[in-house]
Amino acid sequence: MKDFARKVFAIVGVSALSVAGMVAPPSFAQSNSSQAQLAHRGSSQATASASWSLQNIGTGWASKVITHTFNAGDLDRNGYQDMMLTDTKGDLWLYPARSNTSFYPRKRVGYGWNGMRDIFGGVDFNGDGKVDILGIDNRGNLRFYAGLGNGYFAKNRVINTGWRSAKNVSLAQKGFNGKPIIMASFNGVLRSFATDGRGHFARRITYGSG
Repeated sequence: MKDFARKVFAIVGVSALSVAGMVAPPSFAQSNSSQAQLAHRGSSQATASASWSLQNIGTGWASKVITHTFNAGDLDRNGYQDMMLTDTKGDLWLYPARSNTSFYPRKRVGYGWNGMRDIFGGVDFNGDGKVDILGIDNRGNLRFYAGLGNGYFAKNRVINTGWRSAKNVSLAQKGFNGKPIIMASFNGVLRSFATDGRGHFARRITYGSG
């Protein structure tokens, strides 16, 4: 089961923070057969020994059209985790969840996203009770998009720079200080970025390389 869990983590990008038990959202992915897949577990904690399974939830998800797929959190605040994706045109699409495995019709909530190399969601970064999005653009800027609570976002702002080499980026609502935290590896060095819960960084910790 541990080997299967590791494969699921690799397929859908489940964060190291989730594995540590800090957050436990479902995760979405595209398969090679153009199907959308949902990874979910049978326990409340995302541990390496938890029971994980994959379920197909849609078709028409060719990787040549979709550039990013990610768990956006509960954007419309109906109790279910929503999904977002960007396509090669740069459009940002919201799939509002109506259950754990089904969605309402999608709607376009943004455009011009083809300049982003990575996008992350599911965390209330600034403490206003609304889920936000963070993204890394092609210049290595870390951008913050404040959620409006209806699936749309305020104009972005750059909150940090130097993220061009960042890999394995993970977000959690509650880190070691009880506030949102970001973890990423930079050229093989693992770093965590604690925040103050109001949209700003509080401290950075470097754990080492490997």
